[in-house]
Amino acid sequence: MVRLQVDRCPACGAGLSALSDQSLVYRQDAAEEPFQLSRCNRCSHRYLSDPPALESIGSYYETSAGQQMHDRGSRIFDFLRRRLIALEFESFVRRIGPNARLLDIGAGDGSVCDWFSRQRVNVFATDIYPSSSWHYSTIPYSQADITSPSELGSLMSSLSVNSITMRHVLEHFYHPREVFQTFKDSGIQYVSITVPNYHSRMRRLARNNWCMWDPPRHLQHFTKNSLIASASSAGYACMSLRTYGFDELLTSIYRYLSLTVNYKNPSNTKLIQYILDLVHHKSPLVAISSAVSYPLLNTVLSASFALKS
Repeated sequence: MVRLQVDRCPACGAGLSALSDQSLVYRQDAAEEPFQLSRCNRCSHRYLSDPPALESIGSYYETSAGQQMHDRGSRIFDFLRRRLIALEFESFVRRIGPNARLLDIGAGDGSVCDWFSRQRVNVFATDIYPSSSWHYSTIPYSQADITSPSELGSLMSSLSVNSITMRHVLEHFYHPREVFQTFKDSGIQYVSITVPNYHSRMRRLARNNWCMWDPPRHLQHFTKNSLIASASSAGYACMSLRTYGFDELLTSIYRYLSLTVNYKNPSNTKLIQYILDLVHHKSPLVAISSAVSYPLLNTVLSASFALKS
């Protein structure tokens, strides 16, 4: 597998003089060489500095973990997540107003789009999956290579949208600053971004087992400073930024057991598989844990930005 060498911070653009290597992170799906996690001393961003080449990154999504990003969850999971989505986006929907035309990039199973539609927002969806797998016939959907800024720019222009949501998507991009620049060039006024929070308290406890590592699908690991730096590079001002929690305990156990299976060759794999089925990230147990964690932990960063006039 060909790996790239990233020599500039993807969030703020700092060069080699402002970068320092930090640690290694392992892929949980299969036993292979770990990825290098580097740190930017200017904006505190963390990122994979030796990611797979663009032409091979798709193979890392052709796994059970990649499919779960698109599949709908259990009834308990879907019910509780709808409540969390409302808490996350209530202020943003008030800011963009009732006449907004909003594109959800990386729409996944459609839960976010469905909530915006119920708020009477003109919402559109895009993701890498074919339209035949889209669950909501009343919400327009376009299959697109969402990792391509040029393809995203063409889609945004054709839909005449003025607002964007990206929920747990930006960390999958090689060049976050380029994404924000594409938004600006396409006339996007408002952007809502939700990403894992590198400064999560649970990361310090879980260490290499932290559920949000997920290399190499997660290419970026944002801090408050680095997320703002990415947006401001294209002229976006931060309107709000907060943290909230969802389950990191059970899903970090999931990562720990996956790493154990792939790297340590345990004897009782049937028991491990049974536990994995209980604590995958869309299971009922994880949904309940997320509801409890919401006011207590700082798992994710949720921010909204407006284009400066």
